[in-house]
Amino acid sequence: DDLQEIGKIKQLYSGGNGLKESWSGSSGNITEIHEAHRDILTRYLNLSTSTPTGWSDLESSKDWKVRFWELKPKSIKKVLEQLQHEGGFIFKYKPDGTAKYIHIKDSYSSSDVADTTFTKHDVVDIKIDVDAQSSLVTRAVTNYRRNAADNSYTATSESVNAKTRSVYNFDDKENIKTNRLDYYINPEIPTIPSANPNDDFYTYYNAINGDTKLIISGSIINPKFYNIDVGDVIAFEDMMPERMFNKDFTNLIFMLTDLTRKPGVLTFKAREIGEL
Repeated sequence: DDLQEIGKIKQLYSGGNGLKESWSGSSGNITEIHEAHRDILTRYLNLSTSTPTGWSDLESSKDWKVRFWELKPKSIKKVLEQLQHEGGFIFKYKPDGTAKYIHIKDSYSSSDVADTTFTKHDVVDIKIDVDAQSSLVTRAVTNYRRNAADNSYTATSESVNAKTRSVYNFDDKENIKTNRLDYYINPEIPTIPSANPNDDFYTYYNAINGDTKLIISGSIINPKFYNIDVGDVIAFEDMMPERMFNKDFTNLIFMLTDLTRKPGVLTFKAREIGEL
């Protein structure tokens, strides 16, 4: 009978609207990955409803759509980290305890580094390095749009950075990565990098690890910069040497990735993320 048939059903899928965001009291539904991330932090982990640093820029850059569900208990830490990965951003707390969202923007201007441009008088013990070729991802197979019925993926795209593969003469089986995205559903993943990093998942990560980037480390000795934080964008000018790996300091934008505070000095590491 009907009850027996119903008893055989293990799960039902509803395509209705999801939750409404929990930080502003508005009636808007959560539709984007970074919105789902912030909602979980606010709804379950008591994140302040105050607007986090970097949120407005993230909202402007990203329109990556989300479809979220979990049928079994899962570590909230793992969920948040996966949303960050699939959404192309990082969340952290600043030294003052307030929240901060970090991501790489499509473009930068001098105004982005007006207060965070270093000279040879501000930093010492500078070391310049470059990414290892083995760390590059020049071909990516991305599985996305997870199926609620069986957890398979209904969309797959193979994307290639042909320019980098040619420059470094990579073998067909070298520098390849497979991505499985459980929450990301749009935009479509292209077969070649799109115009702007935030256009889609593949293009964003191609901008990070699709070609070699410069890594600069050293110590900051000017107290003017002691309030900087991981995720801040910085630039260099009037440096010695004037160029590094045939790139001009004054054209490059870096992001702080590591920062250690000691009495009278900050040691740092920063990675190239764009140009002026």
